[in-house]
Amino acid sequence: RKSNKIRILYSGSDLGIRKGLFRIIEVWKILNEIIETRDIELVIIGNDKSFKNDVLNFTKKYPNVYYLGWIDSTLPKYKEILQSSHIILNLSIEEGQVGCVLEAMACGAIPIVSEQSGIPIENGVSG
Repeated sequence: RKSNKIRILYSGSDLGIRKGLFRIIEVWKILNEIIETRDIELVIIGNDKSFKNDVLNFTKKYPNVYYLGWIDSTLPKYKEILQSSHIILNLSIEEGQVGCVLEAMACGAIPIVSEQSGIPIENGVSG
């Protein structure tokens, strides 16, 4: 992991409403209003075919947001991204269980997830 930047990863098979893309955009907007974010970056991976314009506008607005597109989880690049991330962010509004969160946690990333992510992390108890 780079020590000069905090890397936050957001991964979704389909970047859209169900995966909470709108929540990510709103959180990033607020974060950029309240703190200096030059030492923080958001890396987004996933399929944007349904919300291509939303992702494009989001990355244009914030120079510290990078969209890498779809990266197959069997590729070495996927593992490198997980290992280089400090935080895995998942704000889904409905899920079974988010595999990328578990994979990133196995690589040492700290999870920040919604209750709907399917990962049973209880604030103050187990995370």
